[in-house]
Amino acid sequence: MNHFIYRKKRKILLAAISMGVLAASISAFHGPEAVYAYTATAGTINDGPVKVRNAPVTGDKLTLLYPGNAVTVTDETAGSDGYTWYQIQMSDGVTGYIRSDFVTLQGTDSSAGQMNADSSAGGTNGVVQNTEKGVYVRSGAGTSYSVVTKVYKGQAVNVGELVSAGGMNWYSVTLVVGGASYSGWICADYVAVNGQTSDDQSQGETTGVTDSEYEAALAAARLGFETIMFTVSVDSIALMPCNPNVGGSSKGHLVRELDALGGEMGKNIDATFIQSKMLNKSKGPAVHSLRAQADKQEYSKRMRNVLENTDHLTIRQAEVSELIAEDGVIKGLKTFSGAVYNTKAVVLCTGTYLKARCIFGDISYYTGPNGLLAANYLSDSMRKLGIEIVRFKTGTPARVDGRTIDFDKMEEQRGDTPIVPFSFATDPDDIQKEQVSCWLTYTNEQTHDIIRKNIDRSPLYSGVIHGTGQRYCNEICGQRQTPGVH
Repeated sequence: MNHFIYRKKRKILLAAISMGVLAASISAFHGPEAVYAYTATAGTINDGPVKVRNAPVTGDKLTLLYPGNAVTVTDETAGSDGYTWYQIQMSDGVTGYIRSDFVTLQGTDSSAGQMNADSSAGGTNGVVQNTEKGVYVRSGAGTSYSVVTKVYKGQAVNVGELVSAGGMNWYSVTLVVGGASYSGWICADYVAVNGQTSDDQSQGETTGVTDSEYEAALAAARLGFETIMFTVSVDSIALMPCNPNVGGSSKGHLVRELDALGGEMGKNIDATFIQSKMLNKSKGPAVHSLRAQADKQEYSKRMRNVLENTDHLTIRQAEVSELIAEDGVIKGLKTFSGAVYNTKAVVLCTGTYLKARCIFGDISYYTGPNGLLAANYLSDSMRKLGIEIVRFKTGTPARVDGRTIDFDKMEEQRGDTPIVPFSFATDPDDIQKEQVSCWLTYTNEQTHDIIRKNIDRSPLYSGVIHGTGQRYCNEICGQRQTPGVH
C-alpha cells in the first residue's frame, strides 16, 4: 500500500464509457429476399410464437405456431414489408402465410453453408456466426441496399474491406452458396475473422455513468492518482434509467461491501432514498437484503457533485473510440474527436452503450437512452486487442403516469420503520423520515390475453433481440408520481 501511494503521480486514466438502452450489436436486416422456385419443402418453426395469416403481411391471423412446429412450404412471395413470405401447409392441412425468417427449411439449419468460399477471391477467411435464422448479404454497406443472398451460421466467407455506415460496421465479402458465387456486404457483427469471436448479439440496460465507473474513479483519485473519467454525457452521471433503486437480493450485500472499502454508493442512497425496505425478512438473517428506492434526480445530482469536488479527479464529456497499446501494454486512448491521452493504465467500465439501440415494441432506432449518444467504435478497438466481448440482454419496464392509476385497487407497501442505513458511516437517526409508498397489483386473464395476442411484437420473441443468458427485468410496474421522483 505504501508503494502504491508513493507512486501517486502516476496517471490512471479511467475510460468509463456509458453504453445505451437495450444496447444491441445486432442489426435489423430488412429488404426483399431473393425469390426462387422450388418444390414443396419441409420446414420447422425456429422462433415464436409467430402468426399464420390468410394472406402475406396484412392478412387475418389464422393461428399461432411455436418453435419446433413442423410445416410444409409450398410457395413463397415477396411481401410489401420487404420480407419474403412462405405459403405453408400445417399438419392439420390448413394453409396460410408466414414470414420466411421464422422457418428453417430442410438443409438450412445451423450447419448449412459449411463449405469453403472461393479462395481465388482473396481477402481474409471468415465464418458467419451469431445467427440461427440467417443474415442478409447486401449489395452495399447498409440496410437500404438490396439483398444479394441469405447466409446461415457456419457459412465460410472471404472478408475484405471494413467500413462504417448507418451506425454499424460492414465487411465486403465473397462467398459460394450452392455452387454459385456471390459478392456483397454483411454486418460485421455476424462475422468471425480468423477465428476471432465477433460481438455477441446482445442488449443491455442503460445506466449513464455506471456505479462501477464512479466508484473506480473515486477510488483512484482518493488514493492520490491523477484520474480522468470519460462519459458520453455528464448529465448521465449516476443515471438510473431502469428501476431507480439500490440494493436488493445479492446486490444489497455488494453495496455494503463497497461501503466498507470506502465506496460512495451507500452514502449516496442514504441521502437520496424515498423508501427503504429489508427484503426476505420472513427467512433467515443470512438472506436479509436491504433495498432502497431512490429519487433518481437527486441521486444523480448528489453523485455528480461528489465527483466534481474530488481532488485529483477530472471529468471529460467525450466518446472513447480507441485504446492505444504497444506490444500488449496500454499507452493511452483516443477519443472520437481525435484527442489522445497518454497514460499507464485504463479502467473500462463500459455499461451498455456499445453500439446501442433503443427498442420498444416493433420500433427500433440507433441511439442511447434519453437521446444520449451511443458508443459505436470502442468495441472494434477492443476486439483488435484480443479482448473478448460478451454481453447480456436486459429490458426496462415501461413507465406509467401515476395520474392514470387507480391506487384504490392496489395493495399499499410501506417502507420499514425504523429505517436501516446502507452505509456504516450514516447515523441512523439522521435518515428517519416520511417515505413514499410502493403499490402492488396483479395481472389477470385479460392481461394475459393481451400479452398472448401481441407477444410476437415483443423484440425478445420476434427475433429482433438475441442475447446471452437470462438477464431481463420482466416486470410490469408503475409508481405514484411525487415531485422530484421518477
